[in-house]
Amino acid sequence: MTILFRYMLREYIKVFAMCFAGLMTVYLVIDFFEKVRRFIRYDAEVHDILLYFMFITPYISFQMAPLAVLMATLLTLVILFRGVIFNQIWQFPFFFLYLFVNLLQAAITFFCIEAMALQAASRFLSPGPHRGLW
Repeated sequence: MTILFRYMLREYIKVFAMCFAGLMTVYLVIDFFEKVRRFIRYDAEVHDILLYFMFITPYISFQMAPLAVLMATLLTLVILFRGVIFNQIWQFPFFFLYLFVNLLQAAITFFCIEAMALQAASRFLSPGPHRGLW
């Protein structure tokens, strides 16, 4: 692992963590204020409310992760473009080839996952004896 790759990865992880934490916080705060009336109406205890948000956090994180990845990628590229480090990246002889191969790999992975998800959804939603989970 080269020094440049480690530096870029470290910068990306920092920006991703900030984006992910910010998106999760905004989502949880909005969700709380939307449901506070319902919690009060049914006299929910604080323990039950905390358990609800603890159990819904993985669902929210799966919704927010793609947006956080996109935001982190764009923000990291902007930070690198504005900095001096990107001038040294351009001097790397195979930078464009490396970038193209990584983007191609990401696109292939994305389309494979989408194809599998569509196939699984069509099988799950198709009428017949195997409809549903059980």
